[in-house]
Amino acid sequence: MKRVRVYVEGGGDTRDQQLRLKTAMRTWIAAALPEATRRPEVIACGGRQSAYDEYCLALATHPDDICVLLVDSEGPVVLPSRWAHVRGRRGDGWQAPSGAGEDALHFMAQAMEAWICADPDALTSWFGAGFKADKLPARPNLELEPKADLFRKLANATRPSKRGPYHKGRDLGVLEEVAPGRVIARCPHARVFLTELRAKLAEAANG
Repeated sequence: MKRVRVYVEGGGDTRDQQLRLKTAMRTWIAAALPEATRRPEVIACGGRQSAYDEYCLALATHPDDICVLLVDSEGPVVLPSRWAHVRGRRGDGWQAPSGAGEDALHFMAQAMEAWICADPDALTSWFGAGFKADKLPARPNLELEPKADLFRKLANATRPSKRGPYHKGRDLGVLEEVAPGRVIARCPHARVFLTELRAKLAEAANG
């Protein structure tokens, strides 16, 4: 049976953290695509290079499946090709593997935290008393928020809260609470990811 496999950057180096990201991402995708009759397999890969390496390996070890790579863009995406972005980005230099089209690579631009910041209500519920929603990035397109500013504003918003400042390893579960519609509205690459993932899930179901 053909499956869709999504290789995701993030989750830290421990199995527990990677399981948390896998669970959160699967829950979020299910909420975003409620009409889908199939669900993707989410593989949390830890570091950025590990995600690319595991994705490339999967193309050889799972040739009958549909494999997708989902990573942070780390900066503004100005090139028309996603693969050109990671090929030219210092620290990546990634080539598109043979047979991997443009729709095989997707971005959480500029970082997954942009998706989290898209839904202040979810953050208010997660962090509790003291959370300062007015400290979050206010621009309509969160992908234009520089990564350093995104993290700084998220830290400022969460630091006074009951849970304390945002910690990537501890707070990955908040993604489960984030409304996909709000992410789509403020993160254009998220819309592209879900649109193309929906098509791949339909292809897998029919193939």
